[in-house]
Amino acid sequence: MNVPAPSTNLPLWREYRRAFEEFARKARIVQSLKESAGPARALIDDALLELERARLHYNNCRDALAAALRPNSNLAPVASGDHVGHIRELARLLWDFENRRDGRADDDWYRAEKIV
Repeated sequence: MNVPAPSTNLPLWREYRRAFEEFARKARIVQSLKESAGPARALIDDALLELERARLHYNNCRDALAAALRPNSNLAPVASGDHVGHIRELARLLWDFENRRDGRADDDWYRAEKIV
């Protein structure tokens, strides 16, 4: 379902759309690295860091647009803070990048924490 973009919120809609497209582009880069044969560890970390930055920017744009669409609401913004769950997801992705080698859980976890 598409919600029409009121003219007063047009800049927010545009920024939201740009943020989504950038996040999707960064996700495609990470996916292509995952599918490639043995990408360099630094390249993986850089791509995941860029993906995380794009995700945060997208979330901020989404929240700003949502707030603008409900200006008279008494609802508080939803906290975006399950950092442990997000770290776990990134650590698992790093483990996948390393061909699921055993004995690397702590290293993958600390790399994921550093990225988040």
